[in-house]
Amino acid sequence: MIENLVKKSVISSNRLKYLIYLSLFSFLVGFGCKENLLVPTIPKGIENRLESTIEKRGKRDHDDVAVIINNNSNISKQIGRYFASHRNIPNQNIIYINALADEEINDLEFNNLRSQVENYIQANNLEDKINYIVTTKGMPLKVNRGDTFSESSPSASVESELTLILGPYSNNIGQNGIVFSPYYYQKAHFSRSKYGIYLVTRLDGYTSDEIMAMIDKAAQPIVVDGAKFVQLIKPNVVKRTKFVFDQDPAWDSSLPGLNHAMASASTILTSKGYNVLLNTDSVYVTNQTDVLGYVSWGSNDHYANRYTQNAIPHNKWHRGALAETYVSSSGRTFSKPVTYGQSLVADLITEGITGVKGYVYEPYSFAMAVVPVLFDRYTSDYNLAESFYMASRLLSWMDVVIGDPKTSITK
Repeated sequence: MIENLVKKSVISSNRLKYLIYLSLFSFLVGFGCKENLLVPTIPKGIENRLESTIEKRGKRDHDDVAVIINNNSNISKQIGRYFASHRNIPNQNIIYINALADEEINDLEFNNLRSQVENYIQANNLEDKINYIVTTKGMPLKVNRGDTFSESSPSASVESELTLILGPYSNNIGQNGIVFSPYYYQKAHFSRSKYGIYLVTRLDGYTSDEIMAMIDKAAQPIVVDGAKFVQLIKPNVVKRTKFVFDQDPAWDSSLPGLNHAMASASTILTSKGYNVLLNTDSVYVTNQTDVLGYVSWGSNDHYANRYTQNAIPHNKWHRGALAETYVSSSGRTFSKPVTYGQSLVADLITEGITGVKGYVYEPYSFAMAVVPVLFDRYTSDYNLAESFYMASRLLSWMDVVIGDPKTSITK
C-alpha cells in the first residue's frame, strides 16, 4: 500500500520556476552550512566495523529489481539476461514484452509497452515487491508526442514515464508538463511503498560489450579510497580517487547556479576527505585518472570547440564512477553512427564510466541533477538510482539514468 502520499499534479510553468528557485536557494544555503561539513570522530575498533560493512554491502541483493526485455531485440535479450544472471535477479522479476526496437516511438506505441509492463507486474503480484525497474538497449528510449522543445512538452523518456506506473501519479503520464518528484532532495533509502514511484534506470551504450563491461564495473563491493574515514584507519592507502568538476565561467552571466553547484559539491566532498579537482577557468579538462565523479558542460563548454567530439574528456574512470553533463540532448541516442551535435553520455560509457544521466530532448537547466545532492548521497551509502533521483527534481520528463540501480561504493 502507498503510505502518506500527497499527490502531485502537473506543475504550471510559473509555479515550476518558483519551485526551482526556491529549491535551488535551499540546497545552496543548506550545503553552505558548517554543520553539514563536519566529519564525525572515528571511534575505536572501527577497522572491524569497516570490514563488516564491506562484507554486508558486497552481498547487497537485487531481489527488488525488475528487468524489462524486448522479445523483438536480440541485444535486449542479451543484455537483460546477462544482467539478470550476474545479479541473481529472480525469474519472476524478468518482464518480457513485444515492442519496437526503435529508440523513438509515439504515444500509441508507448501505451502498448506500458500496458504489457503493468499487466505483468499486477499478474505476478510484484507491484509493491519491486522498487527498481531496469530497461535495456533494444527497447524504446524516448516518446515523441510533439513539442519536444517546450517547458510544457508532453514528450519524455520511456524510463521517466515508467517511474509513474501503477501509482498515484500514473494519470500524469503523457500529459503536458511535468511531475515534481516526491523523492527529490530526500535523505532516506528508497521504497516504492513510501514514495509511490519506481526508480527506473537503463542499461545502454553503443555496443553490447560496452554495456556488459559497465555491468561488470558495478559489481559489489566497490571500495574507494581518499576519504578521511579510510585514511585514518588505513594510512597505507595511497591511491586517491578523484572528483572532477569542470566549470565554464562563460556561463556565469546566464546560468550561474550550475557552476555554483559544482563549487558546493567540491566543498562537501573535500570536507569528507576526497580529492577534488575544481576547475574554474576556461580550459576544458581532459585526461584525468581514477575519476569517481565528474561534472562538466560537455559540448556547451566554450573551450571545447562546441558541438564536436572534442568534448569527450578521455578520462580513466574508477569503478563506480558517476557523471552529469550540462548538455540538453546528451541522451538522445546510444546508436552509431553519430552525428555531432551535442556531446553524448554514450561516449562516457565507451570510456568506462559506471553510471551517468542524460536527456532525450530539451530538458531545460532545472532538470539537471543537483550535483551537491548527487555526490553527497552517493558518498553517504546511497546507491546509484537513489543518488540520481534524490538529485533530480522532475519525473515524466526528459531524464534517463544509465547504470545498475544498486551500484554503490564502500569507503
